[in-house]
Amino acid sequence: MNSNPYSRSFTSSLLAICIIFAAIAKPSMANPTITTVEKSLSVEQKSLINALKQKDEVASLKLLSRPVFNQASNLNYLVDDNSPLMLAAEFGSIKLTEKLIELGADVNALTSKNSTALMKAAYWGHHNVVTLLLKADANPRTEHTNGFEAFDFALEKPYRSILLTLVERLAQNTNQQIA
Repeated sequence: MNSNPYSRSFTSSLLAICIIFAAIAKPSMANPTITTVEKSLSVEQKSLINALKQKDEVASLKLLSRPVFNQASNLNYLVDDNSPLMLAAEFGSIKLTEKLIELGADVNALTSKNSTALMKAAYWGHHNVVTLLLKADANPRTEHTNGFEAFDFALEKPYRSILLTLVERLAQNTNQQIA
């Protein structure tokens, strides 16, 4: 027996909202240009990826202060199908996510399976990172190759605060499309 009587009705309501939003036409998505050739990366870019994979926030922030990262093109690359922003979002670092966005990291960059930083943050339950990415205009309607959107990744766990944040953004976007 479920100890929370509101759990089932809350989930049912969210599913109904999800179905409504799924019925609304999605905007076409252009695949952003992103470098994937690891051999052409600078020592700093490789070091940043390694620091992010080790979840070393201090080392990553120190690397991002180097002049090479003053150009957004030096932040928008994939290594092992992850960009620096995706790795920061996955491990939930607000400071790194903010810094990467400030430096020009593409919040809508896609992996080979159309995964985004927003999907990774939603899946791992990093509500503050989800909010930050949405404020930076991350597209919550991007569809992964498995058909999931960020909402669906958050629904798998389920992370209620993230689900509500995503529903609010989807509602705002829908209202803007209608107006």
